[in-house]
Amino acid sequence: MSELTSIEKKEIDVSIICPVYNKEEYISQGLDSILSQKTDYSYEILVGEDCSTDNSYEVLKAYEKKYPDIIHIYRREKNLRQSANVYDLFKKSQGKYVMILDLDDYYTSDYKIEKQVSFLEEHTEYIGTVHDFEVVDKSGNVITDEQNAKPITEYLGKEIRLDDFLEKGFIFQTATLCYRNIWRDDWDYSILYTSDDTVVDLTINTILLKRTPLFVLPETLSAYRLVIEDGAANVRSVCSKDLASDYEQSTEHLYALNKFFNYEVDFSKKWEHLLKAYLQGVKQGEDKRYKLGTFLKMYIKADRRARKRLNRDFTGAIARKIKR
Repeated sequence: MSELTSIEKKEIDVSIICPVYNKEEYISQGLDSILSQKTDYSYEILVGEDCSTDNSYEVLKAYEKKYPDIIHIYRREKNLRQSANVYDLFKKSQGKYVMILDLDDYYTSDYKIEKQVSFLEEHTEYIGTVHDFEVVDKSGNVITDEQNAKPITEYLGKEIRLDDFLEKGFIFQTATLCYRNIWRDDWDYSILYTSDDTVVDLTINTILLKRTPLFVLPETLSAYRLVIEDGAANVRSVCSKDLASDYEQSTEHLYALNKFFNYEVDFSKKWEHLLKAYLQGVKQGEDKRYKLGTFLKMYIKADRRARKRLNRDFTGAIARKIKR
């Protein structure tokens, strides 16, 4: 990635990282929810505008003009994709702590920064903290149906450990995170974008949780906007168009992380989930993008513990294919 002009060095408590691609209709709500924070901690907002095709940049520039000491926009010369965009902003961050806010999400409490940073200042044993959150639809209406039940509920006021995350998946949502700025360390974290160009939270969460648990504040301080529809630019909408390819890419992501962590992290349950999902697509045979040959390649790369648990399903699928 090309180096962009850095802003003048100064003491900052919190760096809020905002990757943007085609978020025009949501940007104001997201930025306003940050700017309304009631806190004594200083913060900067670093925005990576990733070659949007809508009017996102124009909306952002108006905010930067109004808040030049807080908001700093980096307009990309070419589309970096989510992971590289975020990584570049991490490397530019000056804060002692880091938060990430995709600007289709927003803070629901004016005291989010104050509460999370104060907690970490007092509890040095934790690398970071998260909290409860609302799930909202495109229009901001709260979604409460069972399909969107939140695993984080059982952890309120408790710790989330690496084993919890590896077993249950994304217990918390990215906008809930506030953590110590590890990106200022003299360490190569390019794995954030070399392992996958769109999904960065799996890598970030594993890096953090491998160091210490995260403490869950028993409060709702942000909202996650759940949108899955044709034409939407958010990651879930894009991935849902071709789940077969998404599953394949996700296994490559895990393969890269396995090597990065020197095989010390047990990703076998995540492997198993992905392989079972892909195998189900092969069995159904309705979507021709699911191919047995691709599954074999994914299977060979998978963690041996996941392969062992999948042997029964795997051999059954081959037998059915041969009979055809």
